[in-house]
Amino acid sequence: MTSYAADLIRPLNTAENQFLQILLSRFSLKRRPEGALLELHFDDTSPAIWTKQAKDDIKSKNRDFKRKCKRYQAQLDSFLLNHYTDSFEYNDPLFPDICQNHGRNMNTGAFTTI
Repeated sequence: MTSYAADLIRPLNTAENQFLQILLSRFSLKRRPEGALLELHFDDTSPAIWTKQAKDDIKSKNRDFKRKCKRYQAQLDSFLLNHYTDSFEYNDPLFPDICQNHGRNMNTGAFTTI
């Protein structure tokens, strides 16, 4: 497993920046008559990144990044644009696989931005 620099990934309650991205390991989209329902959970201890350097670090240390991005994008397109499915479930318990101290050491299996 890859360890990331402690100053690049922190709990959400310590992140301050306009480019804040919360690292989610699970979310779902469900089609409703009035649109789509997004279900997710995060709190102020959720791991977050807020710099381009952190995003680049995660991408560079994840060998499957491009393959997973293409797969997830195709699944999202199928749901959002093509209406081929009634739901989209993202569940990758390895991302982020938070080690000790809630994000001070970080290991990852995937990377997704919504």
